[in-house]
Order: sequence, then C-alpha cells, then structure tokens
Amino acid sequence: MKRKHSLLLLLAIGIMVIALLAGCGGSKEPAAPVDEPAQEAKQEEIKYPTRPIEFVVPYAPGGMSDLVARSFATELPEILGQPVVVVNKDGGGGLVGGQYVAAAKPDGYTISVMSYVGALPEYHRRDVPYKSTDLVPICATSQNIHGIAVRKDAPWQNIEDLVEYVRENPGMKYGTTGTGSSNHLAMELLSSMAEIEMEEVPFDSDAAATSNLLGGHIDLIACNLAPLIGLH
Repeated sequence: MKRKHSLLLLLAIGIMVIALLAGCGGSKEPAAPVDEPAQEAKQEEIKYPTRPIEFVVPYAPGGMSDLVARSFATELPEILGQPVVVVNKDGGGGLVGGQYVAAAKPDGYTISVMSYVGALPEYHRRDVPYKSTDLVPICATSQNIHGIAVRKDAPWQNIEDLVEYVRENPGMKYGTTGTGSSNHLAMELLSSMAEIEMEEVPFDSDAAATSNLLGGHIDLIACNLAPLIGLH
C-alpha cells in the first residue's frame, strides 16, 4: 500500500511539473529580460489541474496497460482534485494511441501508460508517426511478467514440447498485442533462437488474444500474465 501511494504521488507530481513547464512557455528564441518578481507572481498564478485529465491507453480494454491506467485513475483524483478519465485508443500495436498523445498539447491534461515499445517507437519500427523525443516520461508504474499460454487441452505442457512440435509442424499461429509489440519481439526472438517458424496474429489487447485462443482460432499466445490469472 505504501509503494502504491508513493507511485501515485510521483505520477501526480510529474503531471504537475509538465503543466508548469507548459505554462512557462516553450519558445526556443532568446528570452527578453523580465522582471523577476513579476515572473514569480505569474508562476504562482498557474493553477493545475482545473479540469479533467485524459489518461490514454494505447490498447483495447482488458489488457495489462488498461488495468494499470484504471487503477491509477481511481486513486489520482484524491491527490489532484480533478477526475482522471481513461480513454482507449488502440491500433497499430500501440502507435495510434502513442501518436495521439505525442500530438496533444503539452499542458499536463493528456497522459498515457506505455510499454518501452510505445515510448521508444523509432528503435523498433520504421516510418513511425512520432518519436520518443515527442514524449516526456513521468515515472515507472509497473513491471510486467510475460509468458506463453496455450489451452488447457493442448498436447504441449512445456516449452521443449512446443518447440519440438513446431519444428515438425511449422506455421503454428500465435497471438500478440500487435506487430512490433514486446510480446511479438519476444516470440520472434524465440523463433530465431530455436530455429522454428510460427505465424503471428496481432490483436488489439491481451484480452482479445486470449479470447481467440480459447475459441480455438490460434494455437498459443504471448502476453502479460495478469489477464490469465482468472483463467488458470
């Protein structure tokens, strides 16, 4: 509980710092001499927040990022004094939501929760619509555990059996939260190291991938483990 409160406080402080910096202006031209007392008075007049804050999740509802955002959105209003509204903008493996946040006015009223893939897009993809320099990091919110999951009736009960099967039956379909996502990169690394061939099927969230796995549309999924806890 103490750690959770500290994270909430750190996030709130980070948001307010962004708002303060935006309020002070972002001009790159040499600043003209100003009256210091007047400048200090102007900064003291900046009040934040005065309206609801938009918390963008670059994935569909039900995934790990969505759970983290909604947890923060429940507690942050007690610290900030304003509502925090979660908005899901999924698509492109997180790039749609990331682009929306990068293009928003840097006034502290648009924040997001992202994986390192979304926060550092130019290091994972070509021709991305925004770069890491368009974003301002506030704090780390969580550490996610990734894994591979199959249906309970699947004939493979460990990674060795799965790899051996794929070697003999190339082309198995696995679900991810989008091409270029951390889950996709992990599976590509596994395929390269084990010298096997599998086909990626991208989805908008862990929840969507899990649903398709249970429905028999794909053979396995690579995802955060949190959405799977209730299915064990």
